[in-house]
Amino acid sequence: MSHGSRVDCGSKYDRVPRGIARYAYGEWDRALGNHRAVIRVTAAGDAAYAWLPWRRRDAFPQAKHVMVVDAQSGKPVENSVVAACNREYGEIVFQPVSGPGVYYA
Repeated sequence: MSHGSRVDCGSKYDRVPRGIARYAYGEWDRALGNHRAVIRVTAAGDAAYAWLPWRRRDAFPQAKHVMVVDAQSGKPVENSVVAACNREYGEIVFQPVSGPGVYYA
């Protein structure tokens, strides 16, 4: 799931980016949650946007906390907001404090 500050959508009415998210298994600090999405920020900027496809089974996914973590420092990104959260996907906007690189959500 590689996204910089803009995502290429099919049309102005389609919010789903082109391409397919790859899934894999990995190891990480479980204190950061059970699931991690890898977000690759490719360009410097004040904000980065990520569209995260998922299948949430909980009744109120919008009530859950989504934490963005800077992979370089291992610390949570303080300036982040969940723009949309439902059972199908989440949209997250955050400040890439270490610039281009890998972040986890």
